[in-house]
Amino acid sequence: MAKEYEMERLAVVVGFDEYSLYTETYGFAGTGGTIFLEGQRLIPKDHPSDTVILFMHPSSVLQLMPLPTGLAKAGVHVLCCGSRYAKNDTPLIMEKVLIDYGAYVRYAKEELGYKHVMLGGWSGGGSLALFYQSQAENPSITATPAGDPVDITKANLIPADALLLLAAHVSRAITLTEWMDASVRDEMNPDDRDPELDLYNPDNPNKPPYKPEFLQRYGAAQVARNRKITARCWRP
Repeated sequence: MAKEYEMERLAVVVGFDEYSLYTETYGFAGTGGTIFLEGQRLIPKDHPSDTVILFMHPSSVLQLMPLPTGLAKAGVHVLCCGSRYAKNDTPLIMEKVLIDYGAYVRYAKEELGYKHVMLGGWSGGGSLALFYQSQAENPSITATPAGDPVDITKANLIPADALLLLAAHVSRAITLTEWMDASVRDEMNPDDRDPELDLYNPDNPNKPPYKPEFLQRYGAAQVARNRKITARCWRP
C-alpha cells in the first residue's frame, strides 16, 4: 500500500508590476500597475522535492479539488495558481492569464527553488497549459483577437520542463460551439427552431442513436450559428 503523507497547505501571493495601456476594472489587478495573484502550495510534510506541478485554470481555483490534494498526500509537491480573474470569468483576457502563469513559473523556480516545473493541464487548464508552453518557447502574440495590446513577446515567459494533461478539453471556442443548440434559427427569438435539429422536439424524425449523416449536419449547424453570432457582434 502506497504511503500517505500529511499535507501542508501554504498560502502563496505573487506580485509583479505590469504596464498596460488600458485599465482592468475587474479582477485582482491591484492599483498603480501592480498585479497580485493568490494561490496555494500543497506539499507533503517532511518530504522535500526538486519538482513541482503547477495547476492553473483561467478563471477558477483548484486547491480544494481532489486531484491536487491527492497528489500532495501521495508525495508530490503541488502549486495551485489563481489568475487575476479567479472566480470571475466575465472580464477574462486569456493572453493576460499567460502572463500570470509565467509569474508563477518564475516564482516556483527562482523563489521556491524548484529545479523542475511541470504544468498540470486539468480540464480548462489543459488548453491553457499548451497555450502557455507554445508562447514560452516561441512567443508571437502582441495583441488579443479583439486588438487590445498584450505583448507576450516581451513577457519573458519561462518554458516549463514538462506537461501533464488530464481530462483536458481542446479549447473554450470549440467547447462553446459544441454546447450550442443547432436548432435555433433566430437569436432574437430562441423559440424559432428547426424541428429537424431540435433534439427535444418529439416530432423530430431524427432519433438516437443518431446516424453519422445527422451528426455531421448538426455539427455544421452549430458552427454556422457560432459564425452568425460572431458576424453580428462585429457588425457596426
